[in-house]
Amino acid sequence: MTTIISYGIGTDSTACILLMMAKREPPPHAILSADTGGERSYTYDYLKMFSAFIQRYGWPAITVVRRQRRDKSWKSLEQDCLDRNALPSVAYGWKTCSQSYKVAPQDKWANSDAHCKVEWKAGRKITKIIGYNFDETKRASFGEDKKYIRRYPLIEWEIGKEKAKWVIERAGLPLPGKSACFFCPHAKVPEIKKLAVEYPDLAQRALAIEAGAKLTKIKGLGRRFAWADVLRDHNFAPVEDPFDEEPCGCYDG
Repeated sequence: MTTIISYGIGTDSTACILLMMAKREPPPHAILSADTGGERSYTYDYLKMFSAFIQRYGWPAITVVRRQRRDKSWKSLEQDCLDRNALPSVAYGWKTCSQSYKVAPQDKWANSDAHCKVEWKAGRKITKIIGYNFDETKRASFGEDKKYIRRYPLIEWEIGKEKAKWVIERAGLPLPGKSACFFCPHAKVPEIKKLAVEYPDLAQRALAIEAGAKLTKIKGLGRRFAWADVLRDHNFAPVEDPFDEEPCGCYDG
């Protein structure tokens, strides 16, 4: 059975891999992490650290995939928003940014992978491992399609968010913290203010996206409110990179 793990660089997907290792499940064919280009620096640092960690136990390095254009170049979601004078699609109630920058690059990698193509040609399906925890079972899409069987180990083992944190700490690793685009419209006001304190440069880049967007029915990145109003009186002073900060309530995807 060929398995591919979707790694979101957050608490759930990290705990999922650690538990699969602890239960001595066979290493997967690949571990894929889709990069939108919009993560905070500590998330990219954590990805490198965790990839090196699992390789010490015979697991494959994490493969980073990105949305590619026809000429094989790639453009971050941030740059795409700036070029289109628009916000991420989720701000308008769509989910195309997640599909285009998270799901599609992973599927494209598998479609061009020689081993996956052999499996599909032989009529066998690939098992896709997704790290949703037991507290978010409603997010899971159980079942299979023509190419994939979807599996959610943390849901199988009834591992919720708090237990997932414990698994990571028990392994002697720092918690990965929040994994999400720094300009995500799902961010709550406290998270927006926290971004401005810890990553003032990223907060200003998010404001640039909002300022350049041509808006009619929504007010800004917050949909019902503009981030510029939330951060109007903020002093954007540089601070130290909080690599091991506590995670917020965001799902790691």
